[in-house]
Amino acid sequence: MNLSQKQGESKTRLIHQSLPWGELSYLKALELQKTLTQEGKVGWLLFACPPTVTLGKRTQADDLRVEREHLASQQVTLLEVDRGGRATYHSPSQVIGFPLGTLKDHVGDSRGVHRFLETLTRELKRFISFELRRAQSKAVVIEDLGALEDLQGIWVDEDGIKKKLVSFGMRFSREGIAHGFAINVTSQTQGFELIHPCGLRGVQMASLFNENRFSENDFAELRNRLEKFLHEQT
Repeated sequence: MNLSQKQGESKTRLIHQSLPWGELSYLKALELQKTLTQEGKVGWLLFACPPTVTLGKRTQADDLRVEREHLASQQVTLLEVDRGGRATYHSPSQVIGFPLGTLKDHVGDSRGVHRFLETLTRELKRFISFELRRAQSKAVVIEDLGALEDLQGIWVDEDGIKKKLVSFGMRFSREGIAHGFAINVTSQTQGFELIHPCGLRGVQMASLFNENRFSENDFAELRNRLEKFLHEQT
């Protein structure tokens, strides 16, 4: 089943954030996601935000590796949010995707959380695999996580090391879906060193591209390819 259940073409659309990339705050994006869903829009909001650490409902005190005052001094916004999961990091070096609409809009079932996540993971793996081949990367998407199978997100094998490339964190209700996924496009090592990502000690984060060979125009083209890909799934 596609990522958006077709119940009339006029209801299904993909929203691509038109503000300068990286300037829409995470909180403003949440507000926009809620507003567009209430207006009956179904599709995706793509954006990136300034450096931000979000703490999900299961976050533990030691998930932050630095004092909160240090985050403020580095101009990193800290938010406690209502999604599941633990701590994660966002920055302009990512593409964040927020679904617009309800579970019923996307998979035809108001209680279809597992179906939605399973479908989203499968489709994004296809997109990530294509982009890794395009970038001539040595990393490959891990299809079977084995002992890590309970961990959400998309992981890659890079020179024998398992690394996380895409993070998921959402809240589901009858009113709609809140939050979404984040793809690491270029390296954000310093940002992720502020936390234990998703509460995982020693985890390594991957990115699609080496920023030294990735221009602003390349980033725009990647966003356009993701927009087209998601549109074809809706």
